[in-house]
Amino acid sequence: MSDPDRYLKNRNGKWYYVRRIPGHVQDLAGQSRTSLTLKTESLETARVRRDAMVEADAAYWEKLLAQSPAEQAEARYEADKARCMALGF
Repeated sequence: MSDPDRYLKNRNGKWYYVRRIPGHVQDLAGQSRTSLTLKTESLETARVRRDAMVEADAAYWEKLLAQSPAEQAEARYEADKARCMALGF
């Protein structure tokens, strides 16, 4: 990533993952942006968790574009996010 803080926003000392959903996926995803607290005040930790979320988003959008059932793709995405947070990412 050329910008080490891409998709990261600091709000009152806490880091958030904030990303625009690509236009060709927005209708399938049902939204145009995604935002999630990374539950950390550490920029280093936020970067690691952001990287995990970038991968989770890519997998989710790929499943949507492959015309997987939306419920299945959404469940997998939520599971991936939960796993990332449980592992400390």
